[in-house]
Amino acid sequence: MKITSSYIVYSWTSLIAALIIIILAIPRGLDFSDEGLYLLMTVPSQENIQRLLNYDLFFKVWHKLTDREFSMQELRVIRLIVCLITWATFAKILKILHKLHQSWQTPVLGLSVLISYTFLPQSLSYNHLTVMLGVSLLLFFIRWIHYQSISFVQILLVGILLALLLYVKAPAALALGILSSLLIYRIKPNLYLYIPALLIPFILFEFYLFVYLGESRFWELFKSLGLGDRLTHYSMVHLTKTLLIGGLWFGLSFISGRFLAGKFLIFNLTLLNVVLALIFISLIAFITLVVNEITIVFMVFFIALLGYLSPDRYWMPTKTYVSYFILLLFPWMLHTGSNVYFLRLAIHYLPFWMLLVLLWSDTTPQLKPFFKVVFPMVSLVLLVWCLWLFPFRQESLFNQKVPYYISDNNRVFLDEPKVDFLTTVKEHMNKYDIQNGQVLAFFENPGIMYALGLTHPMVPGIWDEKQLQLLPIDWDEYNLIIYAAQNHPIVSIKGSFEKMATYTVANETYELWIRANDSFK
Repeated sequence: MKITSSYIVYSWTSLIAALIIIILAIPRGLDFSDEGLYLLMTVPSQENIQRLLNYDLFFKVWHKLTDREFSMQELRVIRLIVCLITWATFAKILKILHKLHQSWQTPVLGLSVLISYTFLPQSLSYNHLTVMLGVSLLLFFIRWIHYQSISFVQILLVGILLALLLYVKAPAALALGILSSLLIYRIKPNLYLYIPALLIPFILFEFYLFVYLGESRFWELFKSLGLGDRLTHYSMVHLTKTLLIGGLWFGLSFISGRFLAGKFLIFNLTLLNVVLALIFISLIAFITLVVNEITIVFMVFFIALLGYLSPDRYWMPTKTYVSYFILLLFPWMLHTGSNVYFLRLAIHYLPFWMLLVLLWSDTTPQLKPFFKVVFPMVSLVLLVWCLWLFPFRQESLFNQKVPYYISDNNRVFLDEPKVDFLTTVKEHMNKYDIQNGQVLAFFENPGIMYALGLTHPMVPGIWDEKQLQLLPIDWDEYNLIIYAAQNHPIVSIKGSFEKMATYTVANETYELWIRANDSFK
């Protein structure tokens, strides 16, 4: 009893420590790449003609209703709130699936949500909204399967969640819409006529947006899919390859875990099988480490643990088996349409598999004490390492000490070289009287525009030369170009521009090109 109490105190203390680590990081740092995209998506006046992401509508409606725009720190607080809502929803699912769940499991589940801070920047993004909406849908699905009961009101609520997810990540919404329809038909065949009711919230949302904002994204979604086929990182071939490669490494890691547990043996010597399994898991971790991110190694070993704990099918009731199967595959549905390497983003999907680990750990009691001690410890180490010491495409947050004002109510602490660079760009803009709408930034650097208090023409960020060529750019409209030369060293800048200066910030190289005419000399 005393040992159990110690585990509870230890796990809750670890969760509180994780929250402190995250909260202290909120006012520090700014990633010019991905985080810049997330932040510009929340600016009401930002254009979004390609509409690969559509959740900017939420912020446009908010601004229309309140005449208020969120600061960067507020968006990071909202992201934390989203994580807490996600945690509470996962905890509710755990209670449904595991009537005898233990107190230490709830904070461990919370840590599995917060560990998402170890990959990608801090600000609210479509990844966090996707997971929150996804787990909210999962709660309905688990209820339906567990209690074998579905009501029309629940179908409408699921329709609302699917409609919101459609604006955040359309392919994932379509995948989960199909799953919703199959579950309704399978559990309550007499309600199949209600399946089209899933579309009612989306139709109402579209009507509201058309009346209130003067635009409908229904057709734009299909346009963006067509445009996506021509974008380098959003082609159907690339997206399919991302899923297949991720599935390959997930499957090999999972099977290696089962091999380690002795679920099937190649040799009769148990020790030899254990050694071979550990070598194979380590080899997978080495091969999949395509970028220098320790979270990939962590995920390979966690997936192997999942395979190690996975039970055999024969003793399970059907509804339990279906619930486990959905939990195992749910991250793949959420990942549908993503152009990011699966094992990099898998850290955001960890809570789905953590649920399975907590449910299956009862079958391996000898592993429980080890897991209860090690996972919280590893989570805190990863948070300090990936969020503070080596944050995504930035200098250490310990070096982010200089206050920088994006606007009067939007302050962030940055490192001195980054502040000097932004200050220099502002001085050039003031010197040559360059206004918002006359600056073009590429590639993978929309955060510079946000930090300068500007919006980006047409789209909230340009990632590669193919995307740049697709945009209807009139080069004569721009007087200043901020070009990330390191990301794409060969690019043809059209029009009469000349290179003014080159800067290196956080190991990234930026060139400033200014229009070459009499007024700018």
